[in-house]
Amino acid sequence: MFKLILGVVVGVVVVMALVVGGEFALHALFPIPMPDPNDAEAAKAAMANAPMGAKIGLIVVYFIAAAGAGFVAAKVAARRLAGWITAGIMAALTIANFFMLPHPVWIVAASLILIAAGGWLGARAGTRA
Repeated sequence: MFKLILGVVVGVVVVMALVVGGEFALHALFPIPMPDPNDAEAAKAAMANAPMGAKIGLIVVYFIAAAGAGFVAAKVAARRLAGWITAGIMAALTIANFFMLPHPVWIVAASLILIAAGGWLGARAGTRA
């Protein structure tokens, strides 16, 4: 049980690091002016006007983060369940982010599908490697 909890905690740390690093890279590649966080309409407009590369890049970052964290969590815990739990936590945090900052529906759907796929692949690879 301790290894499972440790795997999940390490996996969540990895997911946070990969998402933050990936988003920093995306902001460097696609500089987008940041609206006032208290203005929901400005945030919605900024997201709608973001370049397509930034939108696709966000989904790719989420997939890589879920796969990497799932791999590490499963490797540490020696159980796939740790990777799946980590991906579930990432999905929950991503949904919370989508409520705070509106995204197009296709980004929401693609992100959640790829987080699940990445978590599954990472957990699978983590127990085989």
